[in-house]
Amino acid sequence: MRDDLSNLRSSIIEVIALQKRAEQQYNQAQAEVFKWEEIVKIALAEGDESLAQEANIKKKHPPSFAGKVAINVIDRH
Repeated sequence: MRDDLSNLRSSIIEVIALQKRAEQQYNQAQAEVFKWEEIVKIALAEGDESLAQEANIKKKHPPSFAGKVAINVIDRH
């Protein structure tokens, strides 16, 4: 019985740590998207369409990563 409780406690601690790590990764990915959105806006304001297009492409990668992180967190619960 004591071993079961200890294992359960360890599992809960591990899940909480994984969730916090996933949330941090998600927040970092979102910050990356916001950064690229700002670069797109600045490039367009300065008339640099090629830079805006490149930044727009780069901003699309973090959301897919962030989405995968969010799905993994949901799946574990």
